[in-house]
Amino acid sequence: MRKTIIFLLIITPLIANSQNSYIGVKGGFNLGNIIETGELNDNSFKLGYTSGISYSYLLNDYLSISTDLLFLQRGFYNNNFICVYYHGLVVEKKQFSQTNDYFSLPIKFGYYTDNIFVNMGIIPSYFLNSVVEMPSFDDIMDMEYDLFIPDYDPTINEFKNIDLAGLFEIGSAFKLSERSLIFTSFIYHHSFTNAAQNHFSKSEIIHYGLLWSIGLKYSL
Repeated sequence: MRKTIIFLLIITPLIANSQNSYIGVKGGFNLGNIIETGELNDNSFKLGYTSGISYSYLLNDYLSISTDLLFLQRGFYNNNFICVYYHGLVVEKKQFSQTNDYFSLPIKFGYYTDNIFVNMGIIPSYFLNSVVEMPSFDDIMDMEYDLFIPDYDPTINEFKNIDLAGLFEIGSAFKLSERSLIFTSFIYHHSFTNAAQNHFSKSEIIHYGLLWSIGLKYSL
């Protein structure tokens, strides 16, 4: 009997606290770009996608902590990687794109009300893979054209395994039932760390972007 009472005293607070815990799934899109100090200037945003699971815990009536485990694509377009010259004049700029895949673990702390939440935090990410799309040269094979191609092979892994970014998130949530809700948010993220390595050791490549997601959460 005494053991039963002790067990109930231990487990009851855990059950009560679990009502403040939410687990869910989410997915969306990341509009990514880079800040670069070397050859890859004139970059523009590239759309990638993200998906994963989320967990949040309500500390009290206003504050919460949360984390996600995400597959996250960060990419960019470079708009003048290859310049096409004709008699010394630039007649065309060839564009290439690069998409880097990461496992990301956003860790967030913030404020919430019934329908609105605001978070700040960090995003540690682990580099998985890189996909490059190079331009076609079929339309410029005329010998009168000259090409300028920087000393860079984007098909080589030029990115470090670990990236660390800061984030700011704002979103809204609406109850579907007593224990489930739908939510959506925008996250602005900006890396603290230089992603470049090897060839780019004298340059800096900083990821940044805007991530939109939508998902469902369920109270434990």
